[in-house]
Amino acid sequence: MPLTAAIIKEIDDKTILTLALIENLQRTDLNPVEEGEGYYQLSRDFGMTQQQIAETVGKDRTTIANMLRVLQLPNSVRTLLEEGKLTLGHAKVLVGLEDAAQITRLAREIVADGLTVRELERRLRGEAAPSDKKRPGRPRKTEQRPEVRRLEDRLRRFLQTDVGITVGKNHKGTVTIHFFSADDLERLLELLKVPD
Repeated sequence: MPLTAAIIKEIDDKTILTLALIENLQRTDLNPVEEGEGYYQLSRDFGMTQQQIAETVGKDRTTIANMLRVLQLPNSVRTLLEEGKLTLGHAKVLVGLEDAAQITRLAREIVADGLTVRELERRLRGEAAPSDKKRPGRPRKTEQRPEVRRLEDRLRRFLQTDVGITVGKNHKGTVTIHFFSADDLERLLELLKVPD
């Protein structure tokens, strides 16, 4: 008769709670807000870094950072995301904006007009276009060439944040990368492989 062995291991309450939360986060039916709240709880209650959370749940660190950023959206917008009326792609674009009223207004427009993420980005570029009034000491921004917009889109998708490219004379210019917290900056530095 074969012998069977059982391993008995004592686990403290903190470990049990951590394991239960991680198991819950690995479900496929969570909406982005629920997922972000779970990652936030791991960070707050158990002191886990974004990298530790990523390794534990088997996801990329940028995914964890994006889910945590979703929690910065106004409550009404988070509700739309929970209800599936907004996608995570919409949320990533909206969380890059600073004005809560603008975020809320755009979220309503996305739902009412059925805007895709690309259409939302185009609308934002139109809103961000400078007025015809000249500002003292600042040159007026010219209309971006399609290849510059394509490069911006590629960088925006890769970095998962708002990016601006300005090209001047002799093809010289600047690249502006926006970040929204110390963690977000750290995530960008890792993506860009900036050495310590």
